[in-house]
Amino acid sequence: MDACRPGAAFASQGRDRGSSVSRTGLTVGDVIRVPEGGHLPGVGELKLYVAEIVSRTVGAGHVWVEVHGHEVKEDRTLRIRRRYARIRADLAEVLPARGR
Repeated sequence: MDACRPGAAFASQGRDRGSSVSRTGLTVGDVIRVPEGGHLPGVGELKLYVAEIVSRTVGAGHVWVEVHGHEVKEDRTLRIRRRYARIRADLAEVLPARGR
């Protein structure tokens, strides 16, 4: 299935594809899990398919990455609505590709 198409189950596109943000480990195509307090705006844990990396900034001693993406639902499909998030890079866990 096509991971970029909202509503489709995601599959890894590989860490060598897309644009990478230096010193953060985040790459377009990654699915990340970020705990509460590690992302803005929002409350609770965030599981997000990274569709675009906008910028990287340093604030309060941490690297923050601004991304656009799609939230990943419990059934591993993507929400249709595109979402903006500011992610604290050191708290983002890149999830393994399905089937690995």
